[in-house]
Amino acid sequence: MVMFIVGKVWLFAVIAGLIFLFPRQSRFLAPHLLIGSTLGLLLAFVFSGIASLSFGSEASAGPLAMVAGGILGFIAGSWIAIKLNAALGLGSSLREAEGFLRDKK
Repeated sequence: MVMFIVGKVWLFAVIAGLIFLFPRQSRFLAPHLLIGSTLGLLLAFVFSGIASLSFGSEASAGPLAMVAGGILGFIAGSWIAIKLNAALGLGSSLREAEGFLRDKK
């Protein structure tokens, strides 16, 4: 059941990440969405495959492994996105959000 939702959520995150590339105020979010969702998807399927090979056809091992892989992949992707944002000079999300809110007042 979880496998049918994962691809759609990933596609939504990638489309949102591509949209966030255009406005300057939200450009720092694009790497988080693109890299985090892609690594989350990849690790979810890797963990699911490892669980199915290890535990066989046990019903609870696959979805639980997908969730764990997705969470770990998103955390790793966010860490990479933070490093990428720092290298590109895009700043952190808190500094960008504070500047954006200050400009709107």
